[in-house]
Amino acid sequence: MSLMLTLILWEVTHSRAVGTAHSDSSALLAARADALIRASFQQPISASTLAAQMGCNPDYLGRAFRSIYKHTLTEAIHKIRIRHATALLGEGLTTIDAIATQCGFDDIGYFRRLFKRLTGMTPRDYRRIHSRVHVNTA
Repeated sequence: MSLMLTLILWEVTHSRAVGTAHSDSSALLAARADALIRASFQQPISASTLAAQMGCNPDYLGRAFRSIYKHTLTEAIHKIRIRHATALLGEGLTTIDAIATQCGFDDIGYFRRLFKRLTGMTPRDYRRIHSRVHVNTA
């Protein structure tokens, strides 16, 4: 249900942005890929696996996605995974290694490097600054 709602909302908000420069089929293909990424970012996914699920060529899917969203499929996967990781880090209830695994990263070191590249700080520093856990000092 949320996958369908995401697709509908995307089409409504981006219908003017697509215009005549992009065919409707490539816009729909990119929107479907975006919805699949959002629904399954915790699982091992890549441009190849997305294309296989959608029954199209990975290169064509990548070009269509980039023409609509202005970034690659891999960048989209990373951004969504890191966004989810920031939410979990803010809760302060789970270890950083467990959060990396929950967000679909097999390599914890890669997660830490990517997190720092995209947010400008390490996961530990992010947790320190944004943690929702407060200590009662009274």
